[in-house]
Amino acid sequence: MSSPRSAGSPRSIALVLFAVAVLGSACGGQRIPTSYGNTTQKNFIRGCEAERTSGAKVPAATTATCTCLYAGFRRTIPFSEFKKINEDQSKKPAPLPAKAIKVVDACAKNPKAFKLPAK
Repeated sequence: MSSPRSAGSPRSIALVLFAVAVLGSACGGQRIPTSYGNTTQKNFIRGCEAERTSGAKVPAATTATCTCLYAGFRRTIPFSEFKKINEDQSKKPAPLPAKAIKVVDACAKNPKAFKLPAK
């Protein structure tokens, strides 16, 4: 089993995801999201799933885990803080804030720990 800091761990996945979640939408002329919403959700989950299918083959990045991470971040971290974490991680990856680590750890234990709100 991977340690929490190994390349395939949920914490490592979360670090990568912050780099693609918000700013990934700026590609192709799209505007950077200003709140949690469909664009941020799609970017986040797409980036998470790409980690699973990339050469890294991150097994922990299941669709359920990716969805849990996004739902947990959405529920516990205000978007402005989420965006700041993303910007900081894009410049220089560093340990995640305690709030984010709690979400990552909860989703690693149970991918149903957080759910998206019903539409």
